[in-house]
Amino acid sequence: MSTLLDIDGNSIDPYPLLEKKPIKKSNKPKIILILVSTLILVGKNYCYNIPQSLETHFLNGTMRLTNLQFDLFYSVYSFPNIILPFFGGIFIDKMGNRISLLFFCSLIVIGQFIFLLGTTFLSYFLLILGRVLFGLGSETLLIVQHTIIVKWADKNELALAIALQAAMAKIGAIINSPITPILYRESQGFFLPNFVGVLFCLVSFIAGVFVCFIDKRYEGRLEKIEEKRRTINLKVLIEYDSRFWLLTLQGCLIFGSYTAFTANENHILSKLFNMSSETAGIYLMIIYVISIIFPPIMGIFTDKYGRKPSLLLIVNICFIACIIILIFLPSDCNHLIIIIPMILHGIFLSCFFPIVWTCIPMIVKLNSLGTAYGVLSSFVNSNQAVSPIIFGVIEDKTKSNYFWALVFVAFQAVIALYATVGVWISDYKNGEVLEKAKK
Repeated sequence: MSTLLDIDGNSIDPYPLLEKKPIKKSNKPKIILILVSTLILVGKNYCYNIPQSLETHFLNGTMRLTNLQFDLFYSVYSFPNIILPFFGGIFIDKMGNRISLLFFCSLIVIGQFIFLLGTTFLSYFLLILGRVLFGLGSETLLIVQHTIIVKWADKNELALAIALQAAMAKIGAIINSPITPILYRESQGFFLPNFVGVLFCLVSFIAGVFVCFIDKRYEGRLEKIEEKRRTINLKVLIEYDSRFWLLTLQGCLIFGSYTAFTANENHILSKLFNMSSETAGIYLMIIYVISIIFPPIMGIFTDKYGRKPSLLLIVNICFIACIIILIFLPSDCNHLIIIIPMILHGIFLSCFFPIVWTCIPMIVKLNSLGTAYGVLSSFVNSNQAVSPIIFGVIEDKTKSNYFWALVFVAFQAVIALYATVGVWISDYKNGEVLEKAKK
């Protein structure tokens, strides 16, 4: 296996972030911190797709939004995050995890509360403002969560730890999918489903406070982390190799494609297969059930055997297959067939995001982890902001029951597949750090 070199020609550890971990005398604080931290994103994931679950009512109810106006709920979530995660990553590296965690947890609570006010007063301005603030907190909160996990988890358990975060976070999504339409139906209004969203965000905030308490009280049990971690600068960007930039390109394309699709998925199923939003929500539960079960299994597998680039290829193909099946399924098909693309979607959701996030600590250094995650998130959110707008415009213009909009989603996913192949080739040339298991 070839030796990895830094920009000065010196040999470097292929796993630079995973050396200094908790002293082995007690794992209890680490286990408690990792388990409680799984709740940090539950509120964010519950509230993120509240608009999707209520899309039929936003489009056809009292607000009478266009497809473009609706998809702006997801675009304005991502527009600030084109820039913020980059500077947010630097903010995390400079200010520390605890201050950052509480600040961004607070933003998601405030953002969802303002969105609640928007639905109460039927104010589109408040709805957009709430989604902006919610987005400002959500994406950088994900970065903070991962930097804390990298700080505490041993190198042979990192993928499992991050996979657990991803799996538990999906609990919010799986509850939202069937419950939100029911809450709207029973209350005949937007208030109750969005108020429940505020409560979920408060649960995440409380979990964040507890994680900060554990991190502060027991961080003395960690090996000393280099102080240069607080003096990060932009020069570290030139140290990132082709794998990082290909992962960033891949993530940018596939996350944007995925966001445009999932933002409308409930309504897509309703329109394509003539079902109610409540029934569509039940089918969507399949995705989130799988995304709870699979990540820990995938985490254990990748910790033991590696194969991250190969798995990225497989799950990327699963997502493309899901879209193609939905495009060509006849509207009068047996609804049980819809389970197949839902399973493929669930496999993609289970594996793609955790694998990408666990690749980053293996190819960048500890003192630039927040910045690396910030760069990735900035590029990802640039397409997450643009793709839903394009998706909405395509559907508004073509009125094709999402045929051409889904073609647009599939096209981006195919281009992302080429970037995934590039990651695999680049990793092979750099000693297969991502492909092989950690020793």
